[in-house]
Amino acid sequence: MDWQNARNSLRKWREENVRCSDEVVRLWEEVLMKHSSKLSSEKWLVLEQVFIAALDCGRYSLAEDCLNELRDQFPSSLRIKKLNGMRLEALDKTEQAIEVYQSIIRADDTNSSVRKRMIVVSDSPFSAIPALTDYLQFAMGDQEAWLELCDRYIQIHEYGQAAFCLEEIILLNPHTHFYHQKYAEIRYTMGGIENLELARAYFCQAVKLKEDNVRGLYGILLTCGHLAGAPKTTPAKKKECSRLARWAGDRIKELYSGDTSSDCPPPEMPTASNQLTFPDSGSAKSKKKPNSPNAAAVLPGGTKTGGSDAERRDLGDMEAVEALISALTLVPASGV
Repeated sequence: MDWQNARNSLRKWREENVRCSDEVVRLWEEVLMKHSSKLSSEKWLVLEQVFIAALDCGRYSLAEDCLNELRDQFPSSLRIKKLNGMRLEALDKTEQAIEVYQSIIRADDTNSSVRKRMIVVSDSPFSAIPALTDYLQFAMGDQEAWLELCDRYIQIHEYGQAAFCLEEIILLNPHTHFYHQKYAEIRYTMGGIENLELARAYFCQAVKLKEDNVRGLYGILLTCGHLAGAPKTTPAKKKECSRLARWAGDRIKELYSGDTSSDCPPPEMPTASNQLTFPDSGSAKSKKKPNSPNAAAVLPGGTKTGGSDAERRDLGDMEAVEALISALTLVPASGV
C-alpha cells in the first residue's frame, strides 16, 4: 500500500469515528512514518490518531514518541495536555491524570471532553455521581452523560433517580425505543401498581417504535401478568391485561418461529401518551393526573378497553395467561 492510500484510510476512520487501532499502528509503522513530511498539516491529526491507537494496543513507547512530537509543535495546547492525561491513565497513574485534568478545567471550565475523562477515571459510582451531576449543570443536553448517570444510580439501587435520568433522555430523544424500554424496566423493578402501569405503557411504546422488539414484548407479557394478578385490579382491567398479554405472547412465538404470515394489522397499544385523559371543563370528577394508571388504554386492533363486553372478545382467563408466561420464561428476551 502506498502512502496516499494509507493516509486516506486513516482519514476515513477519523471521519467515521472508528478506532481500528491495530490497523492504524500498522499503517503508521509500515507506510506513513517514512512519508510523514508529505502529510502537511494533516500530520498532527494523524499523530493524535496514532497516539490513541498506540494506547489501545499497549504500545506506550510509540505513544510517547507521538506525544513528544505534538508537544514540540503545540507546547501550550490544552488538547495535548488531555492526551498526556490519557497516557497517565493507561500507565495506571490515576491520581496524576486527575491532576492534569483538573489543571485543564481550571483553564477552561467548559471543556466537556476533559470532564468526561475525569468521570471515566472515577473508581466507584459514589465518586462518579457528583462529577456527572456537576457536568450536567451546564451540559443538560448530553444524552450520553444522562445515560451514564442513570447506570451509576442503578449500580447503587437508586431506581427513582435512575428513572428521572431516563425521563430527561426521553424528552431529548423520544423516538429511540431503547430509552423507553430501559425506563420501563426501571419502573418494573421499582414495583407497585402505578409503576407497573407506567412500565406497561413504556414497554408498549418501545414495541410501537420497534415492532420486532422481543424484550419489549416480553415486558408487556410480564407487566400484564403482574397487574392481572394484583388484588386491587378490577375485572375490566384483568380482561384488558389478559388480552394484551395473549397478544404479546403470540407475537413472541411468531418472531421466534419466523412466521411472518400473520395478517393481523400492527396493533395500537397503550402508551404513555395515549394513557393521558383530558378532563371535560365542566366535570370535576373526570379530572385525572398525567400517566394515571386508571386511564383508558387502546389494545391490539384499535379496540378501546373502556367499552362494553360486546365490543371486545374474551381471549381466555388469567390462568391461560399465566401458563403462557410460564411457557415463555426460558425464552431469552434479547434473542431477537
